[in-house]
Amino acid sequence: MGPSIGFGDEDDTYISFKLQSEKYIISDHFVLFYSNENQANNGYEDLYRSEFNDNSIAIDTLWQTPPELSYTSSYAAQFYMACTINNVAGPKQICKVMGQYGKYVTIFYSIIQSDTMSLSEFNDVAQFLDEMMVQKLGLLGSR
Repeated sequence: MGPSIGFGDEDDTYISFKLQSEKYIISDHFVLFYSNENQANNGYEDLYRSEFNDNSIAIDTLWQTPPELSYTSSYAAQFYMACTINNVAGPKQICKVMGQYGKYVTIFYSIIQSDTMSLSEFNDVAQFLDEMMVQKLGLLGSR
């Protein structure tokens, strides 16, 4: 599984998380690398349309940003967080955060429920991932 557009090159990576008690993956983090920032920008825009698709038959509600997801990135060229109700394997709230950092696009999603992650914890993870990208890419002081 992964983003439907641009994923799978040898320079892309991902990690999935699954609870022993769950049949399905509860969280994924993808990092996609593009050859230049313009391609990453185009990749982000294409992925945004597919990842936050309000017309998907798998969702019950439009993608929305709840007030608990208050973090914004000062370093990502593009950054968006939102949640919906997904009907795959039963109705579950899922949230995603997507950011573009130079030649990289990251996507993190998680199921939001009592035994996985709260909205507040998702907000904290989004901040942590943003700070890690900034640190690893040396973006501190660039804005």
